[in-house]
Amino acid sequence: MTVQAQSRPIPARPQSENQIPENRPLSIARLLVVLARYLPYYKPFLSEIILLTVLLPLAGS
Repeated sequence: MTVQAQSRPIPARPQSENQIPENRPLSIARLLVVLARYLPYYKPFLSEIILLTVLLPLAGS
């Protein structure tokens, strides 16, 4: 487990609000990495999780 992402300094709030559209794919990729790490625990719910992760961004756009 690497702790590199947590050691990065957190930007000021106005700056982070301006960067939300650029950071969104990165956060989705990070979420997928975390999900893949815990894959054995939620394998029975995999199809529901895939549906949610695909449909929620589509509904939000």
